[in-house]
Amino acid sequence: MNVTFNWTDSYDRKAVSAANAQLDQISCLYNYAACKSLRACFMDLGGDGIKVASKLFQEAAWVFEHLMTVCAQLPAGLGTTDFSKETLVMNSHLCLAQAQYLFFKKASDAGMPPAMLSKIAAQVAIYFQKSFESN
Repeated sequence: MNVTFNWTDSYDRKAVSAANAQLDQISCLYNYAACKSLRACFMDLGGDGIKVASKLFQEAAWVFEHLMTVCAQLPAGLGTTDFSKETLVMNSHLCLAQAQYLFFKKASDAGMPPAMLSKIAAQVAIYFQKSFESN
């Protein structure tokens, strides 16, 4: 079969087309992770919302991390900014930072002691710093 798979990069709008099913697999995984993180961003944080949103961010981070291995196997010329190691690392750390922030929010709302909150906040800062540095 002569099937062409297309991807348009979300950062620089570079279009890539190839008769390579791996490109479609990677595109689907990337979009899956992006949808999980987007869903988490718009969750109602009441009730179990913080817990669910945090889990969604963690799952998205795992998919972005998994994509680093898969994207390394792409043939030359099929890579885009979305599929670069730097972008995937940044997205993974950003999702982990968001998940950790939600944990901080839950701890803060529960009235945890300031010493514990400062430790959690420090971890949030580390994840955001890693995300910033990876780009």
